[in-house]
Amino acid sequence: MTVAQFGVLEILYHKGDLRICDIIERTLSTGGNMTVVIDNLEKEGLVGRYSDPNDRRASLISITEKGKKLVEEIFPKHVENISEIFDVLSSEEKQSLIKLLKKVSGVEI
Repeated sequence: MTVAQFGVLEILYHKGDLRICDIIERTLSTGGNMTVVIDNLEKEGLVGRYSDPNDRRASLISITEKGKKLVEEIFPKHVENISEIFDVLSSEEKQSLIKLLKKVSGVEI
């Protein structure tokens, strides 16, 4: 499982079904790479696609039960790893970092 693949699964797990352009925006990725990531997740049975009822030109990506189980299995260790990485920062530094990341990304966290 690549970092990009886990990022897609995590977003779908927490935000629900999304269009590819929304996933790209939330992961700060590029379009070409994201298509490959989603194709590979679909081959593994971790996500599925269906037509967007509001826009027939677009597809929605959804996480499957298999994908949900994988996120639930991996997520606690992921949170632990992130906590260890950011433990070197004080609470004040963490708050500053969060504000800066929100500002540069324009993405709701």
